[in-house]
Amino acid sequence: MKKQLLLFLAFFVSILITEGQNNKGMTDNQKTSSSVNRWTVKAGVNFVDNSGGAANFNTQNFAFGGFPARLNLGYRFSKLLSFEIGGSLNKWKAGGRILDGSVVNEDQNYFALDGNFQFYFDEAFNLFWGADWLEVYLNGGIGYFKIDKGATSANVGPGVNIWFSKGVGLNFDALAKWAFNSSERFDTNHIQYSSGLIFRFQNEDKDNDGIYDYNDDCPSIPGTRNSNGCPDDGSTNSNDKNTSEQTAIVQDTDKDGVIDSGDNCPKIAGSPNNNGCPLSDSDGDGVLDRGDNCPDVVGSPNNNGCPLPSDGNSVSDTAEETDNNGHSKKLSKETSETLTALSRKVKFNSGNYNFTQDTYSILQSIVEVMKENPNAKFRIEGHTDSVGEYNANRVLSKSRASAVRNYLVDNGIPQENISILGMGESKPIDTNLTKEGRSRNRRIEITEIE
Repeated sequence: MKKQLLLFLAFFVSILITEGQNNKGMTDNQKTSSSVNRWTVKAGVNFVDNSGGAANFNTQNFAFGGFPARLNLGYRFSKLLSFEIGGSLNKWKAGGRILDGSVVNEDQNYFALDGNFQFYFDEAFNLFWGADWLEVYLNGGIGYFKIDKGATSANVGPGVNIWFSKGVGLNFDALAKWAFNSSERFDTNHIQYSSGLIFRFQNEDKDNDGIYDYNDDCPSIPGTRNSNGCPDDGSTNSNDKNTSEQTAIVQDTDKDGVIDSGDNCPKIAGSPNNNGCPLSDSDGDGVLDRGDNCPDVVGSPNNNGCPLPSDGNSVSDTAEETDNNGHSKKLSKETSETLTALSRKVKFNSGNYNFTQDTYSILQSIVEVMKENPNAKFRIEGHTDSVGEYNANRVLSKSRASAVRNYLVDNGIPQENISILGMGESKPIDTNLTKEGRSRNRRIEITEIE
């Protein structure tokens, strides 16, 4: 028993160390935007196996009688850790059921009250390509159960949540319980299996700035915690709360002359001629991307950004290999457009690189397009919305591009055919002032390259 308790304590120490390291490398904004703070309720049935000897586990017979109910209330502290308290009822009916190796001669009721931590392996090790519909975790905690006189227990066991939607899923748990006073009749080591529905609840955050609406003075505009959920105007006064909505309307965070309400890049100084975003020139040839027919190839302003022809004809060398949009003719125009449309449908949850559940069918369609063009090479660009710190978003966008590449490689696309680039929030395709616009900006762009 002492050895079991030492292992039990080691489990919790490892959880706390891992959780501490995870939070240490995060900024306050990252913790706010990406951490999960949710209440959960589990309701279902349980099966109890106590058919072996007092010190052994055995899976021969289950207790499943009376009203075998299980009800749990949980709180998710972070992506890695949650805590639950729960109760369960069951019964061994007389005749035919085995309890501690003996046939039960009279009904024996079972009652348990448990408090367990959950450590999420899928988040800790980025399992299942970051799928948000599947969670795998390890339970660990203590409990009290009563069959005869009652006993306390150390609890350890695996669990799985399968989410059908953001709020409803299916739960399975297997909890091994070691009794501290295993000499009592019946109140000995046993295994409890549970299954049922799990419900997840979260406070609403319409603008996705990490500040819940009931504490947010600007619930429809992303802001900072220091400004009660409104954009920070750089000053603090007694009128801030009452004038926060007006301040948000006229504010120009990046001082580029474009107010935030009309600025697609509110934290990056840009040009009024480009909706407040920087005027990009990817190839550095002096021709801005928006007017460059060859944005990835150094060219001449006299040839719309493409290299001047070297073969004596009137068509540039690069233009002979590309259509008017700069797409390589190794892919047809229709295929390029299909690939672009599919890649923009790849969606991520805010603040992380986990795919949304409906993204996997889109990724499979992209795999099929790439397999039909085995000689083509592709670049995957990751993009984010403007929620969060600028440099952190560049890292996040590259992680998103990497997540897509990993999925494609795992499904048969050669890794050497794919390069990745993290663009962060620098190239939005919609406003970042609305939830719908930010959702569009959290995207992937896949293009063919030479």
